[in-house]
Amino acid sequence: MLHVETALYDFTYLKYDYPASVILLSAMKVSFVALLGTIITARLADNAKGTRFDQTAEVRCLSLGNLVSGFFGGTPVMGALVLTGVNLQSGGTDKLVHCASRCVVSLSF
Repeated sequence: MLHVETALYDFTYLKYDYPASVILLSAMKVSFVALLGTIITARLADNAKGTRFDQTAEVRCLSLGNLVSGFFGGTPVMGALVLTGVNLQSGGTDKLVHCASRCVVSLSF
């Protein structure tokens, strides 16, 4: 049996030599789109519920989540507009509803 060791942070498959400025600009564009999508989702949810969210905390947590996700090779984190709408229409108002729906979605893979 062949045993191959792989690390969680193995980026050896990247053989292209891109300048740091191109990578940084691309990362900023993707994070800007993710940030706008999340803030729009939060505003729509707040308008439906009649509440206000803390935009500063949202941006900080989203940035931290994207940094951790990017370090491990994941995709950017952003607010799921459709999932938030379904949760609101079904009467979900607690943060636990979002956690439970994420668990169900992750089990579907």
